[in-house]
Amino acid sequence: MARSAAALLAETLDTHGVDLIYCVPGESYLAAMGRSFGALGLTIDNDGDVERVVEQAMTTDQPVVVDVRASLNYLTAWRKLDEMPAYATARA
Repeated sequence: MARSAAALLAETLDTHGVDLIYCVPGESYLAAMGRSFGALGLTIDNDGDVERVVEQAMTTDQPVVVDVRASLNYLTAWRKLDEMPAYATARA
């Protein structure tokens, strides 16, 4: 099974020793908002962006805001909504 962007992000953050992140559900402009406060604003739009963006975030000396745009189908890095039996039954 292919890994999701969320799973790859979680693994990469763990590899870099990150133990605290903040999340604002529903916001779509977090990178721009971060830049307006003087932070480096980065965006992860797909799986291919994860490693590059996390590396860039972890190697800068300034505050960083990373906007991770994930599918609503991903409940967590390890579980997808359409893989849950109750959801599949309700959609049938």
